[in-house]
Amino acid sequence: MENIFLIYCRNTHQYTPEAVAAHLGISVANYLELETGELFITPGQAEQLGRLYNTKRDYFYEAAELIDLLLARNEIIQYQREQIRQLRQLLANPVTGKCELV
Repeated sequence: MENIFLIYCRNTHQYTPEAVAAHLGISVANYLELETGELFITPGQAEQLGRLYNTKRDYFYEAAELIDLLLARNEIIQYQREQIRQLRQLLANPVTGKCELV
């Protein structure tokens, strides 16, 4: 799930991923993982981004936290859907009499 706020700031300031990565002292690949939400922004990186874009560091950190929460929520929903599917299958075919929920 993309960090839209991070991408928006970079685009509106017309920075390249390479420039922002250099400012943060990380590789371009790692920076792009921050934008895609694969890596979590550290408080130090949020501070550096706040200085770069002249805004509160909290915005960057909170956006990353929200993305992390949404990703976790999606995993929980997928797990629950699988559990529901298994329960429905058991109710439709109660021959075995046992249910192996994962």
